[in-house]
Amino acid sequence: MATAIRQQAILSERLIYLGQYAAHEQLAHFLYEFYLRLKRIGAVENNTFLMPLTQQLISDALGMSPVHVSRTFSMLRDKGLVIRDRQQVKLPDPEALASLVGFNDSYIDELLPPMFTEFLRNSP
Repeated sequence: MATAIRQQAILSERLIYLGQYAAHEQLAHFLYEFYLRLKRIGAVENNTFLMPLTQQLISDALGMSPVHVSRTFSMLRDKGLVIRDRQQVKLPDPEALASLVGFNDSYIDELLPPMFTEFLRNSP
């Protein structure tokens, strides 16, 4: 039951940011959620993480064209919120990115079991 409730919360949050936010807000939300999830498992260093997703995959997830995703990344870069070099992404000020969209992490704020976290840290 708890899993179903959590999944519903995640789905609701995604529907809200896809339906109500402008393109730069959608991408900011997506990147910040990605950052938070990776940070929870120790995969973020100096606010930098690997994001092995193509612009095509990101555009599919956000309902935008790849060209629009590229332009939106450029806009966030110009604002000093995101630095992207191929698969490496740096958020110079993660809190500023989160405040851009009023990010509320309560829907993902669930502790991971220690065994799972340890497994992810030791995975290649």
